[in-house]
Amino acid sequence: MSSRTPAAQSCKKDSIIVTLKMLKNIFTTLEDFMKKRWLLVLLVVCIGVGLSGCTTFRASGLQMGIENTEHEILGYFFTVVPINRFFGVSGGPTLFNNRAWVADVVVQEVVMREVRIRNGDAAINVSITYGATLLQHFLNSLTLSIWAPSVVTVSGTVIRHPQP
Repeated sequence: MSSRTPAAQSCKKDSIIVTLKMLKNIFTTLEDFMKKRWLLVLLVVCIGVGLSGCTTFRASGLQMGIENTEHEILGYFFTVVPINRFFGVSGGPTLFNNRAWVADVVVQEVVMREVRIRNGDAAINVSITYGATLLQHFLNSLTLSIWAPSVVTVSGTVIRHPQP
């Protein structure tokens, strides 16, 4: 016969039930933690993949050839063009490489316009710089990197080849 009273046995059952409930809560909490950890890992991987494709500048359609030594220099140009980009750093990468084509179009338009204005045939010694001013960095910080204003600076020499 047991020397324990019914109250002592009931107390022991209650403590076992409480212990089991605590263990269940602990495992549920660990399970929730593991789910949250996997979501965090998934988020970091998605952001990493998105940022790995970042391009700060892209130019296409560039041509190179043997330089014709005979040409007439018609003038020099230096143009600074502001560019609006989003979800990134001013003068740097943006998330998921959005609007990377903008700088390409800007450079092409600037060079073509300068050659056309001076009635030239080509542009040589073209330099392209992509960056941001101090004010643009400040605005980028103020908007928490949602708006990333930048500038493209294009400079070069417009020439005309002699007609045969």
